[in-house]
Amino acid sequence: MAALSQQRVPMLVALLALLALAMPACTVSGTRSPSARSSPAPSTSATRPAVEPTSSTVKIAGRVAVAHPPPKMAIDPDNELYTSDHGTVTITDIDKAESGEFPRDSIEIGVVSGGLAVDPASGLLYAGTQTSTGQGVVAVVNIDRRLDNQTGAPRKFEVVDRIPLRSRGVPHQLALDREAHSLFVLTSALGTVAVIDTRNREIVAALPVGFRQSGGHEAVALGVDVDTRAGTAIVSGSARSWIIDTTSLTMTAVETGGGGPVTVDSTTGQAFIPNEGDGTVTVLDTTTGAIKKTIQAAFHSGTGALAINPDLQLAYLPVAQDGMLLVLDTKTLRLVRKIPPPVHAHSWGELAVDTTTNFLYAADGGTVTIVTSI
Repeated sequence: MAALSQQRVPMLVALLALLALAMPACTVSGTRSPSARSSPAPSTSATRPAVEPTSSTVKIAGRVAVAHPPPKMAIDPDNELYTSDHGTVTITDIDKAESGEFPRDSIEIGVVSGGLAVDPASGLLYAGTQTSTGQGVVAVVNIDRRLDNQTGAPRKFEVVDRIPLRSRGVPHQLALDREAHSLFVLTSALGTVAVIDTRNREIVAALPVGFRQSGGHEAVALGVDVDTRAGTAIVSGSARSWIIDTTSLTMTAVETGGGGPVTVDSTTGQAFIPNEGDGTVTVLDTTTGAIKKTIQAAFHSGTGALAINPDLQLAYLPVAQDGMLLVLDTKTLRLVRKIPPPVHAHSWGELAVDTTTNFLYAADGGTVTIVTSI
């Protein structure tokens, strides 16, 4: 036994020596030791927060079956969900859900489906589509279900007008400025964003937003959104973005680098543009176009547009990398959480926020998941 104990002593000493070598690299209470500290980041970009995926605290109210792939979505204050897929627009009444069943109504709008923009005050929904010959069209859909004064019956969920565009391609991004009575339409065809006067439903301008970069590569416009308080529309592109005055329609170009679809937070006067190339989110001032900050979000694969909840001061960014949902604080402009996909979903997919209930709608595959708490 004595001989065995003598053999253990050198082994224990060696183990302690190895632990001692490892100690300087360890972290304590989330801070790094001086030997592991990296050089400070440039002042033009945000710090890299060490945010780890959090355990799922997602609370789900229900799931709505939709077409695959995930559709475009829009929400109105009456808690109705609009989805567009395969040339059809569907309205789902979330308030009248019973035992997981959601009353629905659908209409055909065209050959394919594009973006949506809802105007509850006017009782109208604008839906992008395309004709069989490839021409882009915006379908105007009545969503006012009040009783008709003449017939006494509820008004129909139907297409009441069609606005032909001057270009081919699917209108995949629509942004409505109710104050300026303008609808900004971005099609899959490169080069312009159409501006429609919603009072007479006519195109009043086709603004150039495409350009050819050095080397002959075409810069692509990827998203459009409006800030009604600032009176501007923001178009994001693969190399630069544009700030458009919604009254004069004058344009100012902003060099933002590689970009994705833009989302505007009118309460803070900020536009958020995810940059897939370097895993960052560029934050623009919607009035001046100045870059306020570049958030290091650390994603490395495909992303969709952000969905913003102004009441909670949070922005949600879905990324293909592990299907994660990145949660950004719109006040501090920092990444605060990473959340795995909800149960039975591969990713978060297309997102929309109901600002009346604070519910988050996530379309993944053939399902829209209604999230009540995150």
